[in-house]
Amino acid sequence: MQTNKPMVGLLTVSFNSSKGNLLIYLAIFLAAVVFVFFTGEIMVYGMLGIVIIVLPVYSLVLQMGAADKWERFQLTMPLRRIDVIKAQFLQVGIVSIAGVPFFIAALAILGTTSHETIPAFTVGLTLSSIASPLFSALLYYAILFPLALTRIAESIISGIAMVGIILVSAAGAAVGYALNWAENTFAIPAVILPVLILVIAYAVFVVSYLITKKMYAKHNF
Repeated sequence: MQTNKPMVGLLTVSFNSSKGNLLIYLAIFLAAVVFVFFTGEIMVYGMLGIVIIVLPVYSLVLQMGAADKWERFQLTMPLRRIDVIKAQFLQVGIVSIAGVPFFIAALAILGTTSHETIPAFTVGLTLSSIASPLFSALLYYAILFPLALTRIAESIISGIAMVGIILVSAAGAAVGYALNWAENTFAIPAVILPVLILVIAYAVFVVSYLITKKMYAKHNF
């Protein structure tokens, strides 16, 4: 089976450039899990999904401005512009999903503790806990990456990204509250709404990819 070597090369370089930040977030996450395990601190427990799923994706957007020279260099290589876009979106998809197994394992371990503040591990709780941060991460990148290609946004992408963090984080929190409210009010099975939220998030992500692909074809470097 023939592999797309340019795509593999782009992904390798992208992951190498962001590896340091990703390892930092993983270390913070593991430290937070240990802290919650021994203390039962509910506020830190609620931040676990943000640390391992959302923040790594946010950091990729914040690196866009610094990566401008590399993107110019990419176009001197034997690459198609579509390869560049695919690599960017694949990296975000992989990074966001890669945090999910760590998050599930943490919820399962913490659910065995005797702390009254920490809920027991269930499928419904796990899906609900995953849906909100993953929705925030994918929505954030889906909006910010196409915007980063516009002439206006190029010079102020860091500022826009920081504002986006606040707005999309609020949207993710609202999704979490909406899930709990709907499940409690209408007695909806716990697994249905989180799955629906994730389907919507990935649909927006795919639409963003298609829009960005067209924008990138017309982008002047």
